[in-house]
Amino acid sequence: MFTNILCKYLILLYAQPKKMILTPKFEWEDKLGKQFLFLEKQVKLIEEAQQEVSIDFSTLNFIPPFVSVFLSAYLSEKKNITIIENSNNPYHKSVYFPHSLELSYDLNWKKTLNSYSSKTYLPLIKFKNKKTEFEDKFKDEIIAQCNSIFGLITKIPANYLSGLKYMISEIIDNIEHSKSENSWISYQYYPSKKYIDICIADAGCGLLASYKNYNGNRDFSKIKTDSDAIEAVILGNTTKVGQEKERGFGIYTSRQMIIDGLKGTFLMLSGNSLLRNNDIVETNVFFKGTLVHLRIPTEKFETNFNLYSFVEK
Repeated sequence: MFTNILCKYLILLYAQPKKMILTPKFEWEDKLGKQFLFLEKQVKLIEEAQQEVSIDFSTLNFIPPFVSVFLSAYLSEKKNITIIENSNNPYHKSVYFPHSLELSYDLNWKKTLNSYSSKTYLPLIKFKNKKTEFEDKFKDEIIAQCNSIFGLITKIPANYLSGLKYMISEIIDNIEHSKSENSWISYQYYPSKKYIDICIADAGCGLLASYKNYNGNRDFSKIKTDSDAIEAVILGNTTKVGQEKERGFGIYTSRQMIIDGLKGTFLMLSGNSLLRNNDIVETNVFFKGTLVHLRIPTEKFETNFNLYSFVEK
């Protein structure tokens, strides 16, 4: 009898699906294409796993904005994944990866952000998309404080900072309509490389679903793929009901501003399609929401850059 019980126990033990442990290794790489290939590899491993997955981020000693924001938004939708962290890693504690810093409206939230004034980055921040007027106002205060601190960190000229503030505001305003509960933002300055990276994302329905679910007077029936949706967005075609004439050019203007005005790089990822400046390609990654990444060179500032030459076109 004991033998039969032991056999049944061993059968049950070995029949249980074993948890898959992933240990991503990210070597420093400033090329955004290489960063995306790293993310593509991680997503493939996760999506093809036949069992529960644990991801051990403890060996990552540097996480650039594109990687941190993508993974945080992507993993927020995965319920069968366990995150293994290194609680002793000071960099992880400082950058708040992968769970993000969620600020509460108390006396210390500005002090928390101001503590990054002497660094070259701000923490990975998660904020709630507006549900109440108070949450919306608090989110605006957080972004304004981040922008001010980042201006001090980078010492970029006032005309650049104005453009940066405009782009971040417009991008956040557009992704707020994605039906995502949260959004993420990350800032990083590379003094030796002479550029700034800023990444913003949500985990909402994505651009294509926004067009498919549109109930207004405009005809978006020709938008059938994620690539179609990205192209429509960068042309200024909005799905915001009642704002067809007044709004919708935020992403369009931001893209032109960073490419033509600041001589930088504009990335947008939604669904399985990725935009890099003027080129749209299909990828092997499906990102449920929308991600926008800005790379702004700081080696030579364009002294004649003027925000209003793009906004008022």
